[in-house]
Amino acid sequence: MMTTCGLNALDYQVQQAQSLSSETWVSGPKRPTQYPVKWLKDKTGSGPLAGILAALVALESGYITVLPIDTPLVSPGVLLKLRQSLSANIIAFEDQPLVGRWYKSEQFFLEQALVLGKFDVVPYIESRPHRWLGDSNLENLNTQQEWQEFWQSQPS
Repeated sequence: MMTTCGLNALDYQVQQAQSLSSETWVSGPKRPTQYPVKWLKDKTGSGPLAGILAALVALESGYITVLPIDTPLVSPGVLLKLRQSLSANIIAFEDQPLVGRWYKSEQFFLEQALVLGKFDVVPYIESRPHRWLGDSNLENLNTQQEWQEFWQSQPS
């Protein structure tokens, strides 16, 4: 995996998440990281909604902020926009629906959707009380080349 400043993609995103909270949770298989995180087991093969559900199950009350590992350039402005938006069960960006805020009250409905095999993020969000925040102007990095270009653009 490509790295910069001694960080891999997971460490980079965990470092970003720590600006939001004193505790960072990661769903999926355990991997080496330089930072303390709480690992959450999700239902393998059920997509990102399963990871969100794992976090909602672990949450006692309130909300989670979701930052996918493949969207590394989350700015303080994007995070501020999420913090200031409290009007729906799910708050997300139209161009990056996995960057968002999900309330604990969504757990039951998300469990039911996954049982029914509904794994698509946008249709799920649109079926529930939600608020789109417009475009975040964030990039989603899906290929090795995109990640290489990202790492090369970062200061050493």
